Amino acid sequence: MEVVGALIEKYESEQESTERESWYRLSMQMLARAYGEDEPEYTTDMLKWVNPDYEGK
Repeated sequence: MEVVGALIEKYESEQESTERESWYRLSMQMLARAYGEDEPEYTTDMLKWVNPDYEGK
């Protein structure tokens, strides 16, 4: 039973790792798409109004 339990634990660990890697890849693809080479630079003087709660962090 210990061997079966160890095999199940290993399988679940591998599945979790694979799922985490898939989410990471998807996240990186979406970030690259959102902030691609053709994304313009936005400066503070382009702001229409300043958020008074923002402390410039």
